[in-house]
Amino acid sequence: MILFLLLVGLQSAVPQGEAVTVAARQHLKRGYELAEKGDLKPAEAELRQAIRVAPNYAAAVAFLGAILFRQGNLGEANSYFERALRLDPADLGTRYNLALSQTRLGEDIPAKTNLEWILKAKPGHPQARLLLGTVLERRGEDARAVELLESAPDLLRQAPDAIMSLARCYYRADKDEKAHQTLELLLGHPAGPEATFAGARTAAQAGDLNTAERLFESIRSSYPDQVTLEYELALAQYNAGRFADSRSQLLKTINSGARDTRLVRLLAWTYQRENRTEEAARTMMQAVELDPSAEAGYTEFGMLLLEQGRYTQAYDVAAKALERMPNSAAAYRVKGLAEGYLQSLRQALKSFTRAVELDPGDAEALLLVGQAEANLWMIPEATATLQKGIARFPRNARFHETYGRMLLQPSAQPDAEAETRARALLEKALALDSSLPDTHHELGKLLLRQGNAVEALPHLEAAAKLKPKDGKYLLTLANVYRELEREDDYRNALEAYRTLQARENQKQR
Repeated sequence: MILFLLLVGLQSAVPQGEAVTVAARQHLKRGYELAEKGDLKPAEAELRQAIRVAPNYAAAVAFLGAILFRQGNLGEANSYFERALRLDPADLGTRYNLALSQTRLGEDIPAKTNLEWILKAKPGHPQARLLLGTVLERRGEDARAVELLESAPDLLRQAPDAIMSLARCYYRADKDEKAHQTLELLLGHPAGPEATFAGARTAAQAGDLNTAERLFESIRSSYPDQVTLEYELALAQYNAGRFADSRSQLLKTINSGARDTRLVRLLAWTYQRENRTEEAARTMMQAVELDPSAEAGYTEFGMLLLEQGRYTQAYDVAAKALERMPNSAAAYRVKGLAEGYLQSLRQALKSFTRAVELDPGDAEALLLVGQAEANLWMIPEATATLQKGIARFPRNARFHETYGRMLLQPSAQPDAEAETRARALLEKALALDSSLPDTHHELGKLLLRQGNAVEALPHLEAAAKLKPKDGKYLLTLANVYRELEREDDYRNALEAYRTLQARENQKQR
């Protein structure tokens, strides 16, 4: 889904020579008429002819870019938009179209530059304000993104991607009511059920299951891919911790005849979350057998086995996947994880590095490279990797978390400056994702060491709440209660820790 492709003017930077101008304009006029009818290929041919006649006819060059954009040929479209702007730098419509194309290609920095240029020339340009808002949201600049997206409410209603950007900003600011009101603009949206579906996924990813379910339900009779819709609904239920509901939804869809390995794999994970580990492994094996050529079957099977502590079996599954799919980045990632658990740390680093080589856009693999380097005390290399990750994936909290925790490792020889930097990184990670227990715990410990027990307390309480079965969180929390002379809370936390330890010891017998 896009915002709006602006029409370029038919009068722009006319070349010299009356006869040439007339011929070029005739081709441009015919191209425009054909494009209006939806005949894009003939329109493209007319515009190319116009440019052959008049290479410097900016209007024809810009309009050819727009036609190529509409056909999905974004790379070539960009080249024509850029060429048109060299001929007529003041053409705001073409500059906007270039920015729109750049955002579709993931080139947010040049898109931002072009949109800022437009708004400097015309501060009230509504399309540019809306598109810049979506770019800034992706880059984590939520405050200004909200300001821009809220500034054009009528235009916002027409633009599903802008609606979702604004909703994500609201979710991150804990303004859930505003977020789901915004996403409800997609109910019955003229962009069709696909826009509503995307909005439902946005709500689901933010943990707003009620809004996600309402949006999914609204398109049950109209969405063209019913299996995908049922899968996404079950996934939303799974992510909300409603494993029994998710399992029931999946079994209903599978029993109706749907042969989709995504359904079977997710069903395996519901069994895993319900501690039905043998059923989980058996079901995941069925997913692999259902489609032996599917990369995800092997990699998710490997991940499930890792979670069950069956590291050697996970390694074997990853190795088998690489026999079938030697260029599978995901399989190398699983292989590296298994190697790490089996204490083959340098081999794990090689596997993660190979995963990044095969898929440079795999944020998880790049993060694992940085973690592996840190674990091997390769601090300069890990620093470079994690800084690269933060630059490429600014909204990924775990790069900030991992970098901050690494700076506090004894092997990194932390000093006061490193502690200050680590604190900023951990706080940034929590600003991006407040549900990270390890980050809360690490930041709480740092504040406690620095004598800031009052500031440390809410982080240590959050860590213990998010991960109640981790004894080290309870023990650190008990220590901060003692530091604050909250004796009753100290005794309760210490007793909870001892009870947890006793249960763990009983399991190991």
